Amino acid sequence: MTSDKRVKEKKHILFVGEEVTLAHIVRPLLLADSLDRSKYNISFASGHKYNSLLENCGLSNYFLHTIQSEVFLDRLSEGKPLYNFDELKKYVEFELSCIAKLSPDLIVGDFRISLGVTADLLGIPYICLSNAHWSPYSVLPFPVPEHVMLKIFGIGMVGRLLPKLLPLIFWHHARSFNAVRNFYGLPSVGNLKNVYTYGTWTLYTDIPSVSPTKNLPQNHSYIGPVIWSPDIAPPHWWSKLPEDKHLIYITMGSSGDVRVLKKILEALKDTVYIGVVATAGRIKIEPSTNIFSADYLPGLDIVKKASLVLCNGGSATAYQALSQGVPVFGFPSNADQFYTMESIEKNGAGILIRPGHASSTNILRAINSLIQDDGYKAVAQKLAEEIAHYIAPKIFRSFIDNWADGNLKQ
Repeated sequence: MTSDKRVKEKKHILFVGEEVTLAHIVRPLLLADSLDRSKYNISFASGHKYNSLLENCGLSNYFLHTIQSEVFLDRLSEGKPLYNFDELKKYVEFELSCIAKLSPDLIVGDFRISLGVTADLLGIPYICLSNAHWSPYSVLPFPVPEHVMLKIFGIGMVGRLLPKLLPLIFWHHARSFNAVRNFYGLPSVGNLKNVYTYGTWTLYTDIPSVSPTKNLPQNHSYIGPVIWSPDIAPPHWWSKLPEDKHLIYITMGSSGDVRVLKKILEALKDTVYIGVVATAGRIKIEPSTNIFSADYLPGLDIVKKASLVLCNGGSATAYQALSQGVPVFGFPSNADQFYTMESIEKNGAGILIRPGHASSTNILRAINSLIQDDGYKAVAQKLAEEIAHYIAPKIFRSFIDNWADGNLKQ
């Protein structure tokens, strides 16, 4: 058998990331990089924003149109549908063109919901990567995100009304997706949660304790969190950090509330704690005796030395902390962040404060509790043990090998 023939017989897998946030690029990229290139041909498609990350993994990027991150995040914060009919139809058109050139045997997508149309049109099996709190089988209650309506009616009234309005809200948010499916002669798939997790198979990047479900069908399963940290050198001040004080890692990411970060810095001023801040270039921090900052930091390395992690409550940083047994102090804004952070707080591994309720006083009070109460650390360490049983790249490799061997039902 010639080597050319062996190459042709390799299964071709196309990974697709939605670059509106870094997480939806990093998760499929790390999973793609975990596969054996001698067994599979790997392609990646997304926008051009994160090409350097793909190059580091030895992958070329096939361009797909993506809405601007700012548009996506604005809609997310305002509680609006994330995509309209024309945008999703354009997504499908780009995907059809890309896939016609690549002819993959399998597609793996992360929040590229239009693949739920494209893959069905082409008859190609499709793996949807998602957080389990978006599953129709999730047992977590839908959270009350930060929204202008809270200022008008208050969280109490909104919290009472929201469950009654959810069926209408979920239908409204799924309407454009279902309209595009209908345009191409495909049936509707249901509400928002069906849309976000639609695929031949759905793989959840969570652990059950943080994002529990019930009665999962056979084509839905957990692979565990995909934990990532930028491969960058530590800053010049890293070796100068005192070893005898509690280190607090602070990052609001690219979408967290900068106003909260200012209150955090005010809370830590003149305390015994050492604050290490990743600013993502969004704010300039004046140097002080106990606050150290850089635009970007090797987060996982810092978490390993930290007593506490402060973040926007999103799953990426939260799981980074929990994987090392470190409690989480979250300031969530959108539903995605609230889902994760409310569950972590309920488990006893962290504390949540709404950005609109945050003050330097209650922030410092919570920091003191999280560091001084050993119970938070104990729960975080227990969750770390569970995460250690869900090694996402390993579970994903096994899943793909089973698919390639024809052992998975469609």
